[in-house]
Amino acid sequence: MKKILSPVLFLIVSVYFMFSYGCSMTSTESGTAILKGVIYDSTTRAGLKGVTVKVMPANLTTTSLDSGVYSIPNLDGGEVIVTASATGYYGFSGKITLLSNSETKLNIPVLFTNVFVFDSLNVLSPINNTSYSSVVLDSGLLYTYDYGFKDIQLKDTVVGSDTLYCFRSGSLDIVNPGYETVFSEAFGANFNYSRTQFDTLSTYDVPGGIINPATDFPNHETASLFKFPLAKHSIFAFYLKQKFDLGVTTNRIYGLLYLDDARVAGNQILFRIAVKINKSGNNLFVRSPK
Repeated sequence: MKKILSPVLFLIVSVYFMFSYGCSMTSTESGTAILKGVIYDSTTRAGLKGVTVKVMPANLTTTSLDSGVYSIPNLDGGEVIVTASATGYYGFSGKITLLSNSETKLNIPVLFTNVFVFDSLNVLSPINNTSYSSVVLDSGLLYTYDYGFKDIQLKDTVVGSDTLYCFRSGSLDIVNPGYETVFSEAFGANFNYSRTQFDTLSTYDVPGGIINPATDFPNHETASLFKFPLAKHSIFAFYLKQKFDLGVTTNRIYGLLYLDDARVAGNQILFRIAVKINKSGNNLFVRSPK
């Protein structure tokens, strides 16, 4: 008797022969595209290490190597958004179309802004010389109270039943003086700033928008004293005066300091501050101005 293949068996056999003998089909395979390239400084043309590169909507991230080289495999073909970010540089964001089973090259130039942000510096109240009460502002590092190369120092003063605090110039430490740093008055007098307002604050509000280092920083300490708990969150501008005068820095360094929070830490009070600085002497304190 003549045998006839059932429809199901016929379909299985047909598919087998299509794949086995190369019958033309449109591939729907995903994850076969590769994005690669070099991140470099747009001014010096040097490759940059440590730049974070992200591809969306795949949500895949990598970090550039010593020569600025980066590579992100396992991507789907199609249009993607590529971002690149690094401290001190304007962020990059752009669209590119990737091809499946192919490498797509994207070299990314980024512009140095000289803006650095130190989001969370935990400064301790000074109970002795080993308390971490000193700050080097242009590196965002904390040091002990007696450190000899500090920019600012947390100082406490007892007034009646209250202990009041301020940040003062490192040069005012009589025993181990650091560098002279000068401050503006508190922004907005008694205004209570939110963290979002500080993060988005782009300039020190001075006439014409140009900082005058001789007149815009009249104080050697944050003139508004504060205590625990914080009654308000203040902002001060500062200038690393002596570092520039002595040639420690090539450019004048200006910055903004924000009193973010205060809490008990053992037998001390911890004041958390946020700092934004510009190392090029410009009145600009956001990385990517609009």
